Amino acid sequence: MILDFNSDMNLLKQQFFVLLVMVVGVVGPLAAHNPGEISYVFQQETKTLTLHCTTKSIIDLIQYLDPEAKRLSTIKLENYREEYVNYFNDNIELCVNGERVALVIVNSNLDRHDATIEFNLLGGPKTWKEVEITINSFTQIYRKPYNFVKFELEHSTQKFLFDKYSKKASFLINNPLSGL
Repeated sequence: MILDFNSDMNLLKQQFFVLLVMVVGVVGPLAAHNPGEISYVFQQETKTLTLHCTTKSIIDLIQYLDPEAKRLSTIKLENYREEYVNYFNDNIELCVNGERVALVIVNSNLDRHDATIEFNLLGGPKTWKEVEITINSFTQIYRKPYNFVKFELEHSTQKFLFDKYSKKASFLINNPLSGL
């Protein structure tokens, strides 16, 4: 048997290339994160809202709120904290039993690709019977925004997907929970 080193090496290169294409094709889409896809996790037990997005989402938001920021070569996100907190309070409306719940920022991590902003939920009744949520965030900024909303309640979980045309949902809680 005669081995042709060049053809064996070419075969190995081809196999490696096919494997690389398969890995990038499978893992690439899982790692990608669209700036127009924002998730909101409301936790009844801890009375918090955690907003997950990309740093680019926050930069796009700041540039929407302050068009002059588009001219800057660098944007310090912490300098715009008040602006984006006000924006979320204006564009996220949570009502529990008909009472509006305010958002107060407690933490933000905006220096990575996956950015998070954590809010405490203030106000509202102690017992949750009816929840109404309206989210308009990022609908002015992106052509196709998707706001993924999840309520982690004591005995259940509620999930919603909002876009430009569907921004509101309400639900009843069968077993009222002590809450806010």
